[in-house]
Amino acid sequence: MLLFITISILCVNFPVIIGENFTQSNQKCQENTTTVCYQINDKVNKIDDSVTNLNKKFNDDLEWSNFYGLIGIGLGIIGLSVALWANHKQSRESKENKEELKQFITKNRFLQEANTYYATTNYESAKKSYDKVIETDPTDVSTHIMAGNSLAFLYKYQDAISYYDKALELEPSSIIALNNKGLSLGKLERHDEAIEYYKKALEINPKYADALNNIGVEFKDHEQYSEAINYFKRVLEIDSRSVDTLVNLAISYSESKDHDNCILYADKAIDSTIDERKKTPLFATALVQKGNGYFNKGSYRDAKACFEKALRVNPIDENALFNLGQTLFKLEKPAEALPYIEEYLTTNPDSIDALNFKGGMLDHLNYRDEAIACFEKALSMDPNRTDSMFNLGIALLKSSNYVDAEKIYKKLIQFKPNDWEVLNNLALSLQQLEKYDEASLYYHKALENSPTNVGILNGIAFSLIKLKKYADAQQFIDRALAIDPKNRTALSNQVILLQSQGRFEDTLQVFDKMLELDPKDKYAIGEKGNVQIRIGNLIEAMKLYDRALEIDPHNYTTLVNKGVALIELGRHNEAIEQCFNKVLNENPNNFTALYNKGKALLASGQNREAITYFDQSLKQRPDHIWSFFHKGNAYAHLGEYQNAIDEFNKVLQIDPNHPETLGNLSLVLAKLGKYREATDYWNRHVKSMNELKRTLAESIVFEGPDSQTGERLK
Repeated sequence: MLLFITISILCVNFPVIIGENFTQSNQKCQENTTTVCYQINDKVNKIDDSVTNLNKKFNDDLEWSNFYGLIGIGLGIIGLSVALWANHKQSRESKENKEELKQFITKNRFLQEANTYYATTNYESAKKSYDKVIETDPTDVSTHIMAGNSLAFLYKYQDAISYYDKALELEPSSIIALNNKGLSLGKLERHDEAIEYYKKALEINPKYADALNNIGVEFKDHEQYSEAINYFKRVLEIDSRSVDTLVNLAISYSESKDHDNCILYADKAIDSTIDERKKTPLFATALVQKGNGYFNKGSYRDAKACFEKALRVNPIDENALFNLGQTLFKLEKPAEALPYIEEYLTTNPDSIDALNFKGGMLDHLNYRDEAIACFEKALSMDPNRTDSMFNLGIALLKSSNYVDAEKIYKKLIQFKPNDWEVLNNLALSLQQLEKYDEASLYYHKALENSPTNVGILNGIAFSLIKLKKYADAQQFIDRALAIDPKNRTALSNQVILLQSQGRFEDTLQVFDKMLELDPKDKYAIGEKGNVQIRIGNLIEAMKLYDRALEIDPHNYTTLVNKGVALIELGRHNEAIEQCFNKVLNENPNNFTALYNKGKALLASGQNREAITYFDQSLKQRPDHIWSFFHKGNAYAHLGEYQNAIDEFNKVLQIDPNHPETLGNLSLVLAKLGKYREATDYWNRHVKSMNELKRTLAESIVFEGPDSQTGERLK
């Protein structure tokens, strides 16, 4: 709040100037009183100094005082006006006095006009009228100050400074001109100079509260909170009930992580506004700060009560809306939190923080497409916003859109090359795309930055298993279990390793251990079913899947794997209707459901439809050999032999010795009468089969364990 010299005009038959009056506004500007706003996700949880607009006429967090004593000043001043007029009347016979009176009246007319414009926030017109006053009286200090204030409200800070400088030429000891010049310098980010002018004002008047407060704001805005606190406390020595100063102290303590003092000074601000709580936004602002203190202490229910009370006082308090949304999310009520963030976005549609937070809540509520749209909108406004990229990557991973997840994390890694979470999630994307060598590389980089992270150790182990580096994989499994002997993902990796080595009996023992730890472990039950399929116990596998589905009827993994068992039993339509369609209705990009539905359609003779699903699975995993292989088979069944050959060749580009593809390509070439080529491919097929000793059963693709994906998504 500033002290402005105000020159008010009264009309007593005709306009007369009555003199100067120093007035003080009842409201502070935005920069004096700011509130704390929080970020959207747990990763980005630092406090944002977003400004509360305590008085809309101050525009863009200006700290200038209102000018409301401009139209009248009181009965005592009327008497002074009459006396002045009497003096002029006595000398009006003089030509010189007549000219002086004419100039006097002209000045008053322009001044009254300027003050009226200023009081109605028409600062452009006010400045023009103040210039007219200055033309009639170039020595009027207060008019120079008012012209400068008008320019400041128009964001023309450098021009404003020139008027304050002129006022200081006329009156070097004007603390108001010194203070207001400091404000303009601060707006131009010349902060050291701003503080210099505030201190000059304090040399003249050490108890000038406005200058003390403004120095405090400068330090607060530059995160020098201990210095800010010292100056705000000096203001309170002069005015212990200065609400904006109390709120600024609450903010400074909050940013200093002293949440008890934040609450203490917020309470003092509330007590200081208790008599006018229903008509001032400062009361709501103080409540928001108190709520922030409770939030940062983890007392979310107390924080919620403060934010709700603030909104009852001021329903449009943006910080209360945003922070209440944050608090409800912390209380695990995302559905209740979402409307508050959406209301905040109605007046702040370009708030990236709010878009990120909304996206996080939508993702939590499994509205993945809507969440992705929020993050993409945030990135359209700031393509280099790293938290938006990170959140988008997680939503894409959860949507099984691994191709786009890889792209976004590779972009993000340019900004955060040593962030283990980014490296980890990039590795997970690559792993899901079966790029195991590259995934292992990024997992190792992540491990360098988080050496005891069990999730990363598990990721490396899984990639090594897929690369058939079983001894190395066992080392990382052992490291993970040494840190956490009951870690389910490490145990599941042990299962996968044993299965890969054909040690199915040992695998069943690991499952039994997992079920001892948790008899309702749906993963262990479901994966035990997968092993039963591997060893040919299809009926036992079905029992295990049904047992897992009793625990969680909507579990994607179990539904897909039950569908796999039904395919092996020849019950293709049941697999499609009871399993794959249920998964795809909830998650249309689920690779395993798409691929296995294609297999079921192919096995039931629906070749054209099968091709559609293999195409969709290849969008998720562009190098998936078995999708190309079965797509080629579908074309062969349709008699479209050239298309079949094209698909088989795509397999052989990835794996030149893929035995099943060599055999089926031989058969297709024979259909076309190309017997020499067919013979060559058949011979290669026989050689490859003898070397690999495998059967077509290896084209079975199970849905991976939920626990792995869940553990790695940070």
